[in-house]
Amino acid sequence: MRLVRCASVALSAVLLPGCSQEFRTVSGTVADAALAAPRASQVALGDAEVTVARTVQPLGDASTAPRASGVTSEAREPDAGGGPRTIESEPTRVEAGTVDSTTSVDASSAPPPAPPCTTGKAGPPMARIPEPGGSSYCIDTTEVTVSDYAAFLAANPPLSLLPAGVCAWKKSFVPDGVFPPSGDLDLPVASVDWCDAAAYCVFAGKHLCGKAGGGTNAYSDYAKPASEWYFACTSGGKTTYPYGSAFDPSACVGVDFDGTSGFQPATDLPHDVGAALRCHGQTPPFDALHDMAGNVAEWEDSCDSTGGSADYCHVRGDSYREGNASTMSCAYAPRLTRSYRAAYVGFRCCSES
Repeated sequence: MRLVRCASVALSAVLLPGCSQEFRTVSGTVADAALAAPRASQVALGDAEVTVARTVQPLGDASTAPRASGVTSEAREPDAGGGPRTIESEPTRVEAGTVDSTTSVDASSAPPPAPPCTTGKAGPPMARIPEPGGSSYCIDTTEVTVSDYAAFLAANPPLSLLPAGVCAWKKSFVPDGVFPPSGDLDLPVASVDWCDAAAYCVFAGKHLCGKAGGGTNAYSDYAKPASEWYFACTSGGKTTYPYGSAFDPSACVGVDFDGTSGFQPATDLPHDVGAALRCHGQTPPFDALHDMAGNVAEWEDSCDSTGGSADYCHVRGDSYREGNASTMSCAYAPRLTRSYRAAYVGFRCCSES
């Protein structure tokens, strides 16, 4: 496992200190795969071919036998002696049936791995999310922060970044209140409307999360795989909450995250992005996605009309202010007008690359 540190330095125009973010990538080797696979009895590592030979001994009724699985890996260089290196392990007993097969995989014909998300874009680092059929997209691993948004404002962004028509009423991207606020710049940015969020994502070389494959997600498809946000929150449609299917009030920054039932103005507050250490998916790549429930609610590119400021658009994940077992479900999608701003509403971005 490699630990990669990404340094993010805010623009001097807003006098922001340097900041850093950490994320993990996992790299495996053929040897790692072989040692981890309980049914592998031999893995030969050659220049272009990986051969997996499995021999198991019968035990019990064949009707309960699990289906055999292979070992997937990358081809490796031969050892110093010129031949392939071999890792051997003892045969493994399974519940039933006899499987004695040899599977040969030509490394040159294996599908290429999904490319990593493009680095160097503004805002949080991204994680690539695989979809059925072999397609994929990228999504910010955290909500956009105060520091990220301050750098956007320091660049004097033009109003031409706004979506045409629906945001014609916009005159400024500056959030309500004092900005940047004094204090922690790793808090999620808030008090921004739908148009602010959409413009920032374009500035960052991304788009406000909407429909898988690009564009606006249909207003009625908020709890379907077509929604980039929903698909990522549910670990590909497998869970009810980002971290699993049973609600845990202490996992994400909702109204009971402070240990006291109900909203407490002094203690129910937004936290630094990623500070809720268990508020993420459980399996890669979804384990890299933080705060998809709670902290601040997140704008989605999913609106009921294209009229302008009064259109209703979905916000996802709820927030520190009132997030509970019902509202922090990935399928929950209340609506706010496109021009609405509140201290508990922020956003994250998506991208195809």
